[in-house]
Amino acid sequence: MRCEAVVSVEQGILQTVPAPDGGAYKEYVLTERGKALQTVIVALSQWGGEFMYAPGEPGSVMVDAKHRQPIRKLELMAADGRVLAPEDGATRLAVEH
Repeated sequence: MRCEAVVSVEQGILQTVPAPDGGAYKEYVLTERGKALQTVIVALSQWGGEFMYAPGEPGSVMVDAKHRQPIRKLELMAADGRVLAPEDGATRLAVEH
């Protein structure tokens, strides 16, 4: 993680702050630029929790800080509310209005 964190700091995604307990270590927190990546970070975390651990190996799960309940798995939704499968999406050039 250390190398990736340094790269993220250099890219302006993370910043270091003093430890909340006054300890000698530093904590990594998201910058405004990093906060804009929240959905991407959550999606990758959820993917990792599903695919990167061996069967029976304890993983991690993101939770709602207020209620300490797991965050619902992210889904892509159409404008009409339908959940989209990977084959249901397409990319096109944006058209200026």
